[in-house]
Amino acid sequence: MCELINRLLKDPNWRVRHASLSMLPFLAFILKTPDKFAEALPALQWGAVLGDSISMVRSEMVQVALQIASLPGFLHTGWAVKSLYAQCVEKGLFTSKDYHHRSALLKLLVARDPWDASVTYALSPQGTRAA
Repeated sequence: MCELINRLLKDPNWRVRHASLSMLPFLAFILKTPDKFAEALPALQWGAVLGDSISMVRSEMVQVALQIASLPGFLHTGWAVKSLYAQCVEKGLFTSKDYHHRSALLKLLVARDPWDASVTYALSPQGTRAA
């Protein structure tokens, strides 16, 4: 099933990519912990999905990520920072010239529930800081 989800998330048809995102929260719920989830989907690139060219895919990814981050096994584990945030910084989405990418990231950052409010998050690998 995990291999199938990985393939569907990379499908050339945006409708398939969009629909396949809905399986991620269910899979995360079944696997119960961030480690098992990461082990099951090692090739999942959150940054690539948030950088998708289709707005509906990016928006759905934000909702899916927030759903997963609020699951009992994921809440307060640092999963959002380790998995989502790190990949977005690595992919350069915070400094992307495409405002659509930055907009998707802002939607994710505005919903602070899964984020640790006491941590300062770097916006780029060079160390620019966000409050």
